Amino acid sequence: IYRAWAPLVDPFNNPLASQIFQPGIERKLKTAWATFPFIGFILTAMVPSLSRVHGYDKVLTGVHNVCAPLSMLHIMVMETVQLGYGENAFQYLFTIAPSPIYGPLTMIQRLRVVILLEAWIAGLTFVTVQGILAFVPNRRYWLALLSYYGEVIGLILAFSLPAIAGFELGWVTDNDSVEQDARNIGAQILAMHQQR
Repeated sequence: IYRAWAPLVDPFNNPLASQIFQPGIERKLKTAWATFPFIGFILTAMVPSLSRVHGYDKVLTGVHNVCAPLSMLHIMVMETVQLGYGENAFQYLFTIAPSPIYGPLTMIQRLRVVILLEAWIAGLTFVTVQGILAFVPNRRYWLALLSYYGEVIGLILAFSLPAIAGFELGWVTDNDSVEQDARNIGAQILAMHQQR
């Protein structure tokens, strides 16, 4: 659902900027991105953070408190790499100038950048409050609410980013027919070989 990382696109060997023809490192990182965080979230959902089983409460809480933040961090870092490095979205956010491979940013890409920044703010708020609560006993209801809403809003925003990218791929950019796409691709390949 994501575009190939622009700096790694070789226009002669991969004129379509297809994921299939990208270097192995990009494909492996994106495979890990699509797998490991969700395994961590599954473990977080399966392992209760608090339990009445004596002797296991610290282990269960530890699994819960390690898997969830690391999974969220992995998703956020990869979304940041995708938008910043792969699509040059931060560099071209406030301009209509075309990026080297994909042209000008779409409104959906700009929306993804804004949502990503909001997700980082919510996630950092959650982590900061949790850090405070680890060392200081909480007697304030608003602090617990801030932690809760930081976590929930951060998760909702982070999980909405792939859905928005998929929406752009499936609905916004699918305007031409397959036949027209084939003509455009043929013209691009011909133009590149004439430039050689």
